[in-house]
Amino acid sequence: WYQRRVRAVSIEGPRDTRIVIADREDGTGCVVTYYPTQPGDYQIHLSYAGVPVNGSPYTATITPPAVDPGPILRMLPVVDKVYEGEPFQVPIPSDIRPRDLVVSVGGPDGIHTRVQVTKEPRAISYTPEKPGRYQLSVSTRGGPIEGSPFHFTVLAREALICTCTGPSLDGMLVRDVGQLVVSYNLANPRGISYDMTGPTKPTLQISRRDNADTVNFNPRKPGVYRLVVSYNGDILPNSPFPVHVVDLQHFNLRALQESLNTVQLSKEVILTLDTTRCGPGEVKAELEGPMMYERVVVTNTPRTAQLRFCADKPGHYKLNLYYANIPFPSSPFKFNVSRKSAGKVTTMGLDGEGLKIAYVGKPNYIYVSNVPKGTGLQVEVLSSGKAKQEVKILTGREQPNRHSNQTSGMSTIEYHVSSAGIYTVYIKWEGRDLATTPFTVPAMHYE
Repeated sequence: WYQRRVRAVSIEGPRDTRIVIADREDGTGCVVTYYPTQPGDYQIHLSYAGVPVNGSPYTATITPPAVDPGPILRMLPVVDKVYEGEPFQVPIPSDIRPRDLVVSVGGPDGIHTRVQVTKEPRAISYTPEKPGRYQLSVSTRGGPIEGSPFHFTVLAREALICTCTGPSLDGMLVRDVGQLVVSYNLANPRGISYDMTGPTKPTLQISRRDNADTVNFNPRKPGVYRLVVSYNGDILPNSPFPVHVVDLQHFNLRALQESLNTVQLSKEVILTLDTTRCGPGEVKAELEGPMMYERVVVTNTPRTAQLRFCADKPGHYKLNLYYANIPFPSSPFKFNVSRKSAGKVTTMGLDGEGLKIAYVGKPNYIYVSNVPKGTGLQVEVLSSGKAKQEVKILTGREQPNRHSNQTSGMSTIEYHVSSAGIYTVYIKWEGRDLATTPFTVPAMHYE
């Protein structure tokens, strides 16, 4: 009958609705299907031949599809890991569109704040500013989802601190791989960041485990480096952590060993080391004697380190040298002290400022006393690169600053150095070393 007569089906509701009428094909009637696009009350009008069907209009209440709160409930932060001032995120399940959600958070002050729902990442993001009890309200266009509001507790944050351990804190060699372990009291370390300042900017390799990060780095120049640890842009207490990087490849270790091989019993030894290119740090020394440790006096300056000691007993010695707490290459330096003079000349004495320091661009003098008659005095001054320097041996009245009656048995060594650095002085008489030679002298520019 519905095919032969004029029929009418209309639906009134929040929005226009698509209607489809299909024959049952058995002569019993038809099926009317409609597709509401919004929740709400819809009025369905049916008429036949212009006459309303009995009971028309019919009312249908359309509700929004149910949102499964399970995924959101499972993704809510764990109560004991939500801290004030620390951001957290609640990921949104893939079957829920962010634009369909309305989210707000109520804090302990009773104020509800609208929370942004982001597409990238798909999440509800929020940073609580105070400790206390909070509630997270999640709604769709049809109203709150089941279980909303969700309650959680924000804990007061302890003072944010970090600590640092690792062998590199005691100093390290340039070009070695340094390692530091940074520990912190953060439940959510995503806001932690690292930066290292210094003469160069090393690449940092970071591996994370629990509440500690291992930081590896490879400095290319000596100097003081500082590891800065920040959280959400703020530098954490105790940070930055300094690391002293040194370069010990520039010492003339051969000359040092040669000087130690000439040490005599009960004679003071003076050694000068050039530390200009080593980086920040100081020289420390330990002298291990035949029976006990001997006293070593170390004087550090910005450019040099001077060592003074005396071997009072015959036997085997070991000199342990450290720079910035790092052992020197070839340390300990071993040498032997005997009761004999080892064929050295012990009757001639040395004096003068040229024993202690030399200046570039002006003559430097060493005075030799008790010199026998003859021309057996031999002098050689070598740079750290074994380059010979200009040397003159003055005798008689040609010696500067000497009175005529003071020249007998005296000779003056005049030498010039070409640049600042450490020089080794060799003084011999007829092929035999003088008792206190060879020795080293630091040189600098004269001001």
